[in-house]
Amino acid sequence: MRSLKTELLATCFALGCGAPQPQPTQTVQYAQPAPEPPQPPPPQDPWANTRPEWSQGRAHLGVVIQPMTGDLRMYFGTPPDRGVLVAHVAEGSPAAQAGLQVGDVLVFADGHLVQNNEDLRSAIAQHGPGTVRLDFIRRGTQMQTQVTIAEPPPSTPMM
Repeated sequence: MRSLKTELLATCFALGCGAPQPQPTQTVQYAQPAPEPPQPPPPQDPWANTRPEWSQGRAHLGVVIQPMTGDLRMYFGTPPDRGVLVAHVAEGSPAAQAGLQVGDVLVFADGHLVQNNEDLRSAIAQHGPGTVRLDFIRRGTQMQTQVTIAEPPPSTPMM
């Protein structure tokens, strides 16, 4: 009769646990420099899709406008359904040359009612190059001026 030890050894050799296992060959790999990150695409003009057909640029008055709130309407004495507030006028811009000032409330552009910022942008863009009549309220008085639409200097964020 075989001993338990002999039996275990026989089973172990049969299963291959006692035989030396071949060692996998190891290859040495050297660190590779990281690949160059992809270059970002060139900057794109955010206004490219809004350019009127007549222009390679966009219509430029040289103003920053903001919507009228109820409190602003009461303060400036404007009707509840119209107007955008001129918050900034760029020095030397067409708006400055036409005499627009901070605090003016634009109510008509080339005869089109201006109820919000988009109305003004749309009226100016549809007009094309040339002179546009702007009706505005200054200190409670209805006024008007003629503004010559121009193309802005590159990367001008104003209207």
